Amino acid sequence: MALSFGTFNNTNNTNKNNSMNKSASNNKPTYNPNNDVILNDPPNDSIQALKWSPKANLLAVASWDCTVRAYQVDGSNGSSTVIGEYKNTAPPLDVIWSNDGSNIISAGCDKVIKIWNPQQQYPSVIGYHNKPIRKISYASDNNNSHQMVISGGWDKCIKSWDPKQSTPYISNDKDNNYSSKIKPIGSLSVNERVYAMDISFPLLCVALANKKVMIFDIRNMNKPIKETGTLLKHQLRCIATFPDQKGFAVGSVEGRCAIHYINEDLDRNMKNF
Repeated sequence: MALSFGTFNNTNNTNKNNSMNKSASNNKPTYNPNNDVILNDPPNDSIQALKWSPKANLLAVASWDCTVRAYQVDGSNGSSTVIGEYKNTAPPLDVIWSNDGSNIISAGCDKVIKIWNPQQQYPSVIGYHNKPIRKISYASDNNNSHQMVISGGWDKCIKSWDPKQSTPYISNDKDNNYSSKIKPIGSLSVNERVYAMDISFPLLCVALANKKVMIFDIRNMNKPIKETGTLLKHQLRCIATFPDQKGFAVGSVEGRCAIHYINEDLDRNMKNF
């Protein structure tokens, strides 16, 4: 007598197991060995950049879920609330605040620079590049009489923009036709893509993909004060200008940091290391 056995449905069991594993993963507590305060309603993907407001406990966060968010943080207990958010068509790569703390400025893979007040629903556009924008900096003198946003992109350009000159942001404008609406204050071509940038007025330091650092006085951006190599042998990752404008620190993907003085003749004891 022949015996007939039902077909074993391995697919259904696999789907059930995957569903159970996913549910268990979602219920798993966040790894937090130091008992840090965790932001409420965090982004859904990796965080690319964040910046505190210079005037209040407000935190701007740019992440790979294509959002820029603003959080109000309670200084006494660290609790947080999202007070604003907007969506980009591509991931933002950098975020900063205006000096008065009223506006968030962001830029990234969608090749435009946006300015946004968290109390408003939509941002405005103040600048653009032909390729993704890696870094932006807010520059102003001590009296805040001269203010500009400086941007560095993978199109091998450094541009400066008037933050008061803006045009409405159109999210479905894939061609980024902003060149007829806004013009840069200045534009300069460099030898390689911009990877990092920092400013301590009036000194601007820019790290490039060729492991060179270009140093500018932003009051005269026609040509750099100096272009120099560093002691690091691998791709430059970050740069920070000295507050006294005498030098800069630069870090690389090799996990090392180098200190460089712009004019070593000022003091013979000053040495790069």
